[in-house]
Amino acid sequence: GHWRFPAGKEMQGYAYILTHPGTPAVFYDHVFSHLRGEIAALISLRNRAQIHCRST
Repeated sequence: GHWRFPAGKEMQGYAYILTHPGTPAVFYDHVFSHLRGEIAALISLRNRAQIHCRST
């Protein structure tokens, strides 16, 4: 596939993209898998820290 994550490194990728400014993408298949809780926690952290596409 075009947008592959290295096996076992998905959460490292999400930790990076969800804690840095920009417009992150979260794969549907990952949200509805065993990664759901960790991804939700990172999204919540992003929202609480008010990180968004125009953050500096």
